[in-house]
Formats: sequence, structure tokens, C-alpha cells
Amino acid sequence: RKGFDVNEWRPLCKCRHPHALHSADKKKCTTCACGKFISDFACLSCDGKWEEHEVRYESEEDRKSDDKPVGEDFYPLSDVPEIQQEFLKQLADEEAKKKAEEAAKEGT
Repeated sequence: RKGFDVNEWRPLCKCRHPHALHSADKKKCTTCACGKFISDFACLSCDGKWEEHEVRYESEEDRKSDDKPVGEDFYPLSDVPEIQQEFLKQLADEEAKKKAEEAAKEGT
């Protein structure tokens, strides 16, 4: 969406505090009485909640041997390539802008 910056976004709990204000082990909020982090956002790929996911590490070779998508076919929104390409273009534009700003700072 317009103005969204993937580098600045922080996931919020239902208590409206970001994940960084919740303890890493018990996920209890350090700012309010919230007992644990409960995501207030949905996954871009499956529309599920953070709590419904598990972390899985797979190499490209593992994914290929299991006939799973790899590379750009594995990126979010691969099922809607027009939106995916716009998203990837925005990421590249933001990265180029950031590098240009850093280069300008170093040059001054």
C-alpha cells in the first residue's frame, strides 16, 4: 500500500504495542498487562496469524527435490505476478534511494 515501508514496519500485538516491547521468552508485554504477544496482522501469503506459523529452513536443493517453488516463484504474491513485480520494483527503488542517500552523506 502507498507509504508502506517494509523496513520500518513493526508487528503489533492486539494490545497495540510492537513485538519489541514483549519479552522474547514468555512474550509478555513490558508496557501493559498483556499476558503474551497475539498478532494483530495477517500473513501476506496465507492470511493466517503469526501464531499459526512455524519457522522452517529449507535449502534450494531441498525445495527442488520436493518439487516446491524456488527463487522468484517462491516469493510472496507469486500467484499474482503483476502485484509481485510492483512490490519487488518498490523494494529495489527504496534500496537504490537509501544507497544514494548514504553515498550523498559520505560525500559531504
